Parts: sequence; structure tokens; C-alpha cells
Amino acid sequence: MKLYICLTYYHTLITLIKAILNKKQYDMFLANDIPDYENLKKRLDNTGYFNKIIVYDALHAQIRYPHTNRLIRILVQRKRNIKSVERVLNIDFHEYDEIYLYHDFSEIGKYLMDKKIPFHLLEDALDYFKYFDKYYKVEQGMFAPHSWQMFLKKYLHIGYLSWGQSPYAVDIEVNRKEGIKIPLDKVFEVPRKELFDMLDNTGKCLVYNTYAVGESVESDYGKSMILFTQPLAKDKFVSSEEEQYQIFELLVQNYKNLGYAITVKPHPRDIVDYTGLVKKYNCILIDKNIPSEILNFNPEAKYDIAISITSTAIEFLEYVKERKYMGFEFIEGYRKKNS
Repeated sequence: MKLYICLTYYHTLITLIKAILNKKQYDMFLANDIPDYENLKKRLDNTGYFNKIIVYDALHAQIRYPHTNRLIRILVQRKRNIKSVERVLNIDFHEYDEIYLYHDFSEIGKYLMDKKIPFHLLEDALDYFKYFDKYYKVEQGMFAPHSWQMFLKKYLHIGYLSWGQSPYAVDIEVNRKEGIKIPLDKVFEVPRKELFDMLDNTGKCLVYNTYAVGESVESDYGKSMILFTQPLAKDKFVSSEEEQYQIFELLVQNYKNLGYAITVKPHPRDIVDYTGLVKKYNCILIDKNIPSEILNFNPEAKYDIAISITSTAIEFLEYVKERKYMGFEFIEGYRKKNS
């Protein structure tokens, strides 16, 4: 039996598609810190592609290191991690022939390594291994195989060898090998677009209806724009959530003045509230938790232009005539204008 450990909506999406294509029933380990996870669980159950979905109490499995001394924290972290996870664990991982994990730097990923349980690693998001070091602020030495940091970790058996570098990571599935920042020895490609394209119309309809419940996403070519936001403040690219809001409002305002009908799709990690902006400029707002990839399963969701600052989410959209990256120079231009 296969088990998929899912910590985000995107994880569940890829898992569901794999189940449909392979015509298999999998078990899913679903974290309860996913927004509205109870309704998501019900919809996934209703697909008929899961033998059982086990809810994991991720909210109460977070590790706390009370010691300020870094050496002490390093020495006790494995013991604390095991204790923290097992306090809420409701599954025996040894019952499964194969375990699939999307994020091995999570508490549950560390637990698998602590218990020496092999797992297959899948990309946490599209082309994740091309940019993960920017989002998680890690040094290259923490995932480069011949760095002194990696040598010390392995020799002293301290810390965690994440991002697929653990000996317990059997292999690593990625969208594309080109440009990734981890060693290629365990990496193999499964292009996401090919995976999505293999679904027949029935499968696409099932996936779309599982995630886009009650959503109005229809548009049409010609003077229609979809904006993908990013958690700029959270990732320290701007100084505050207010500045982030104003930057995206400027983009909306510019295209509204050009006569575009606008749809806003917030990033799943974006915590800024855009309801005021949406009302002010009469935009359509798509639930941030809906994976943007499913827009391809609705032929009515067509856009003349897709815009982001740097988000590659716009690359995956099929029904788009033009894709435009504003770049960080747009942020700098905003700052100069408002300084």
C-alpha cells in the first residue's frame, strides 16, 4: 500500500491526479493546518480514489526548542522532534510499502528520518528546487553534497539532511532537472504538464470540481487580465504588508485604466486581504487555496494577459495569450515614485 503525506492543497492535487491516472486507491496523511481541511477531506473522500484519509494534527506537532544555546538545541532536537510528533501520531508508517513525501524539512519529514523510514520525495511545488533556497533562506552549503556543512552533519550525525539529501530519501521526483540546485544522482523527471495532459475529460472534470467549489473564474480573451500575487512582505522583498497591498493595487489600477476586466489569484502563502481592492476595482477574486493549475481544466477561464512579479505560476496557464513578469524593478519603481 502507498501512503502520500500531504501538507498543502498542491500536494493533494498532485496525489489525486496520480491516483486517477494509475487507477489506484491510495492512503493519504492530511495535515490539519491546511485551510478548511475538513471540507477538503470530504471532497477528496468523495472522489473514490482514497482508501482512507488520515488527519494528522500538525497544529500540535510543532517542535519547540526552549534552550537558547545552539549546541544544546542541536543535541536534543532529534529526541524532541520524535516526542513532539509521536504525541499526536495516529498512524504506523511501517504498515506501508512506499511512502511519498513532498516536503522533507517538515516535522513529519524529520520524523521519518529520525526513525530511519525510507521515503520517496516529490517537489513541494512546481520547479521548487530551482528557488527553494531563496524562500527558506538556506546557504548552499546546507544542500551541496561536498560542502563542509554537509560533511560535519554526516560525520557528527547532527541536524537533518533535507531537500532530498538524506540517505532515507530513496529518489526525488521533479518537474524538470534543468536548473535545479540539488545533486542529480537520485533525481528523475515527471513533467507536470504531461501529467495533467494525460487526464481525460472525465478526470479533469473530477479534479476541477474537487477544488473549484462555488468559484466564479470564467473570463474570456480580450481585455481580461489575471494577476498572481506573491507573499512579498513575508519573503522580505518589501517592508510591510501595506506596501505589498499598494504594489498590487497599482498593477490593478493601471490595467483597469486600460479597460481590462481583472481577476486576482492570491498566492497560497499570501496572508494579505485583497477584498477591499477587489470591491474598489470590481475584480474577481479566486480563493488563494485553489491550485492555479486547475484553471486549465476550465476552458471558459481565458485571459488576454497573465501578470506576476516573479511567480512562475503564470507559465502553467494554457488559456492565456500573453505572460508578463513585472520583476523586482517594478517594486523599485514604485518605491522611487512614492519616496
